[in-house]
Amino acid sequence: LQRTLLDKQLLPRAEFAQWFPTDGEGGGGAATLVVDGKTLQNLEVFANSTDGGTKGTLFAAIDRTCTPFGKRELRRWVCAPPQRVEDVVERQDA
Repeated sequence: LQRTLLDKQLLPRAEFAQWFPTDGEGGGGAATLVVDGKTLQNLEVFANSTDGGTKGTLFAAIDRTCTPFGKRELRRWVCAPPQRVEDVVERQDA
């Protein structure tokens, strides 16, 4: 914060709130993990690093959906994997 000079703007206000990622409202913590864009890029989840296409990506390997809605839902699931093992098993059975 000091390097960007934000410390003088943010710290005197002392108005900090706890951040609950994704669906963690209520203080119980998030039910899903937060996967940032750089992680998705480095793991080549949706686009490969050679030509930016989908060939050889994780998403291309697991996508067996038949509808645009199914593809969007699968993409949402890949971007927000569950934390609990029971939820992972439930998704596998879906």
